[in-house]
Amino acid sequence: MSYKDKQRELVRSIEVGFKRGDAPSTIVSSVTNYADDRQIGLTSVSFLSRELQYKISSEIIAPLRAADPNQYYYPPESLHLTVQNLKTISDPPLFDRQYIEKARKVFAQTVPNHEPLSLDIQGIFELPTSLALCAFSSETYEELVLNLRKGLEVAGIPDDKKYAPGVVLGNITFCRFTQKPNISFEHKVEELKEVKMGSFELENIYLIQSNAVCSVPRTEVLDRFILAKF
Repeated sequence: MSYKDKQRELVRSIEVGFKRGDAPSTIVSSVTNYADDRQIGLTSVSFLSRELQYKISSEIIAPLRAADPNQYYYPPESLHLTVQNLKTISDPPLFDRQYIEKARKVFAQTVPNHEPLSLDIQGIFELPTSLALCAFSSETYEELVLNLRKGLEVAGIPDDKKYAPGVVLGNITFCRFTQKPNISFEHKVEELKEVKMGSFELENIYLIQSNAVCSVPRTEVLDRFILAKF
């Protein structure tokens, strides 16, 4: 079984787990106004290319919004691949400047030792309070993420998020629920379930503080790190 097949199995097991009532990974609780949410977290992301942002917006978000306009849909500029969480959202934040500086050193020491890599953006990942696109990769993505996690633990600032055991999966959240979706929305999700968005080249990682939806007024880019090993 290839690494991407293992990632697909993980997606299926997480979806089944949540439907069973289990909680195999941490999820963000629903709020009524995501864009202005003052809960802030610390995370690392890679922002999508403009082309991919608008492809997702037009081919996935637009039909879902037409089916159910009451949910929160990410604007193009907020769409991103989550690489590694550091602190989940909270008001007040669960981190300070000292924490950020320790994290910055870990990323500066780790990221340049990894080469740029390509991820396949394919399939909708259904979670209890959100929808995301899966980002399937080779083992090199797992190596990057696990090395970051190990470095953060050694630095005394471990991630506080719970993950499903097994392989590492990338994801691009594009919708968060403000209420239970309607039937038309659910049918449209099923129709788009295996959608293919092409590939994404992971070349830069940004350390940011932001709310759950990376809204522009609530997001601050703290530093950028380049995957530089060739």
